[in-house]
Amino acid sequence: MAVYSVVEKGGNSRKYADTISWLNGAYLTKCCYNTSVMGFPLAQYKDDTNFRLYPTDIGLLTSMYDFSIKAALLEKEDRLLLNGAKGGIYEAAIADILIKNGHDALYFRKNEQATFEIEFWIENSDGVIPIEVKSGNSKSRSLDSALQKENIPYGYKLINGNIGKEGKKITLPLYMAMFL
Repeated sequence: MAVYSVVEKGGNSRKYADTISWLNGAYLTKCCYNTSVMGFPLAQYKDDTNFRLYPTDIGLLTSMYDFSIKAALLEKEDRLLLNGAKGGIYEAAIADILIKNGHDALYFRKNEQATFEIEFWIENSDGVIPIEVKSGNSKSRSLDSALQKENIPYGYKLINGNIGKEGKKITLPLYMAMFL
């Protein structure tokens, strides 16, 4: 669910809907909607009240962080980046790549208990494809679960590492998102 109170105490959709619409219309941001079902077409199952807002300019995003985060990014000091900042930057970068690669609509899936989360779902000629983004190379429990339980042909795990394949899970370095 959109948490407008993070922006301003007492904030609500009535106050910010026009602003979000303007930012999206100016191509400064893109909404990524939560889906209730991992089925085709994803637009049919999206929740208009539960979305994430991604910037379409990663340079602007990183400029909002303080100097220590910028220095850690430039010096490739991953150990200095807090997982929230690092993961958020990586996720925003992948969203930007997907948008610029022609994926006009972005979707994610997170259940109410926060025990299942996949950052992106795309549609292609093979069907609905999950994409899990990792700032390191940690386990991908949600992706593994989706690939076991759902009728999904394959899924991608994007990491800061090398290529691999395990069953229906295809692991790719983050930069290869441009080929999805």
